Order: sequence, then structure tokens, then C-alpha cells
Amino acid sequence: MKTTVTFEDDVSDQLTRAAQAAGIDVNRMVNDLVRQGLSRPAPPAGRPATPFRQRTHDFGSPIHASLDQAHHLADAQDDEHRLRQSGLL
Repeated sequence: MKTTVTFEDDVSDQLTRAAQAAGIDVNRMVNDLVRQGLSRPAPPAGRPATPFRQRTHDFGSPIHASLDQAHHLADAQDDEHRLRQSGLL
């Protein structure tokens, strides 16, 4: 069967180099690589080949502060900064 396949530049370069290193033409290299890929068993449909595992880290006890408390603290720090800049503190 003859067909047209468009390879991106990096893939084309790799195919050409690999074919030259193996002493074969690019058509044969593509056929060999496709055969290798097709001979591998496919992962089950709908499931990833390797299950995703989330790494976690224990950062200790959570800080229990309300958003209102966080805003109050930020305002107090802003006030202190402004007073220092103005020379009043």
C-alpha cells in the first residue's frame, strides 16, 4: 500500500539519521518502527497504561484562620508600613 504521511521536521530528521545508521532506506525504517509499535500490546481502553499516583506531603497541622482575620492582619501590616514610611513610627 502506498500512502502519504507528513512527519514533523524533528521526526523526519530522526528517521533519516536512524535509517542511515542502520544502513537502510527511510521507507524500511518507518515500516520496521510501525511493526514494532503494532506488536506491543495496547493498554486496556479507558485506563491509563500506568496508574496515576499523587505524591503528598504532610505540612503539619492546618492553620485555622478565617479570611476576615487574614484581611485584618494584612491591613495592620499595611498601616504599620505606611507609618514607618512617613516617619511617624
